Amino acid sequence: MRLMFLGYIILALATLILSQAGNVIRFADTHPISIAFFRMLFASLIILPFTLPVLKQNLKLLTFKNIVRLTLMGIFFALHFFFWIKAVQITKVGHAAICFALNPAFIAIGAVLFLKEKIGKGTIFGIFLGFIGIATIGLGDFSFEGLNNQDFIGDALSVLAALVFAIYFLIGKSLRTNIDNRVVMSFVYIVGSIFSFILISFIDLPLGGFTQTTWMALLSLAIFQTILGHASIIYVLKFFKASFVSTFLLLEPLLAGLVAFFLFSEKITAAAWGGYILISLGIVFLFEDDIKKTFINPKHKPQNNIKDLL
Repeated sequence: MRLMFLGYIILALATLILSQAGNVIRFADTHPISIAFFRMLFASLIILPFTLPVLKQNLKLLTFKNIVRLTLMGIFFALHFFFWIKAVQITKVGHAAICFALNPAFIAIGAVLFLKEKIGKGTIFGIFLGFIGIATIGLGDFSFEGLNNQDFIGDALSVLAALVFAIYFLIGKSLRTNIDNRVVMSFVYIVGSIFSFILISFIDLPLGGFTQTTWMALLSLAIFQTILGHASIIYVLKFFKASFVSTFLLLEPLLAGLVAFFLFSEKITAAAWGGYILISLGIVFLFEDDIKKTFINPKHKPQNNIKDLL
């Protein structure tokens, strides 16, 4: 019971940390690609000491095919950041968070098309509800005065970020079972940083001259959202069912929108509430069968080493 209680505490804290990514981004006053670059660069430097001890025994698994996969993961991970950060900068944080929550639906579709996995009626219905929810939010933000409506474009970018993240996830699914997660994370962050730096050089974006608030936001995104948030989710997956963790993370959009309401006075419209409810119900249906099972996976034992978090 004590272990279960600790797991809930860690999961709740991780959800709270991850939910505030959009709000922290609001304090980073620079281009989305620059934000993504420093976020991944700082994260890669921080986790590198934890990666080096296990790198040698993983070298034999870094075949040409796996290196190509890892490289693609890094590029798509960076692209997901570009779209997501830009979305948060121009639309409501709560909208961006709930639109991005569609990524489980995209993952399910991709698993059917590319991994030949079968999905049940609950998953199909959940995907349907999710897209109806996105349409509800999008129509609420859309203005017939023109297609340059910022909220509408931001919603679309959030959905695109979810799609790109799903591609990243599907590419890395097999790698995560073979290669140590610390190696995968380091490789992905380094590739993403290099890819971002190339774009920064090509577009001639700034790499300095930021305010102290921006630097603090960039460091916070690396330490809290990128490492502690995701690492804690990986930790609780050691003994919680993945479906339960995924469903619990539905709290992210609500927490993000609530904080944005107080920080930036972002109002939640009736259309947005309708979209939130539909998408949340849709994602619950995605995990309908698993939620009926036991939440705790008895096959996994808790990890007490901080290295296991990475």
